Amino acid sequence: MGNRITQWAIEKMKYSSMYLAVGLNVLALLAFVCYPKLPGMLLALIVMGISACFGKTAQQMYFLDLKSVKEYGEDKSIGIYNFTENIGESLGPGVLGQIMFISPLAKGVLPLCMIVTGMGGIYCFINRKK
Repeated sequence: MGNRITQWAIEKMKYSSMYLAVGLNVLALLAFVCYPKLPGMLLALIVMGISACFGKTAQQMYFLDLKSVKEYGEDKSIGIYNFTENIGESLGPGVLGQIMFISPLAKGVLPLCMIVTGMGGIYCFINRKK
């Protein structure tokens, strides 16, 4: 399923598919907020899995197509990319867990969803000509 979805997303939306992936991740988190038990968690995991199958590919393709990456070298650049991605994957669950621990689920996660959506929108606006 991942290959077909990735192929479809790249053909139809090119690099813009990474914004769709961010939106799906926000929707997955909101689904978990609305249904915080096992069914909501399963739905969120499925939606996040679907977004990851094409979102990571589009993001890496976009990254490798940047002028600065080509100047610095793809092998060194992808090493830095993977390093920062691993930091985010390690810190992200801790930050979300802390937000969920110190406040009610909806009260803590909704601002986080707005921040992620806003940052994605700003990034899209800044890079719209590229």
